[in-house]
Amino acid sequence: MHVTGRVKGAVKERARTSEESPRDIVSRIVRDAPRAVFVRWLRDASLRRFYTDCRAAAQRADCDTPNELGDDS
Repeated sequence: MHVTGRVKGAVKERARTSEESPRDIVSRIVRDAPRAVFVRWLRDASLRRFYTDCRAAAQRADCDTPNELGDDS
């Protein structure tokens, strides 16, 4: 199973047994992840694309966003 499939499955399972919405669960997991784990997640092409899209949207909204990719994108 692809990484994103495992992540989505885990979030759905946790949402089913929790008062939190899937969005809140994902926000908490990403916010609380150690930097080394977050950077490891970004090795997955689909998660990297998602991060790049989110970061671009934040920059368009004039939010200060660090570049966790370590490149000039």
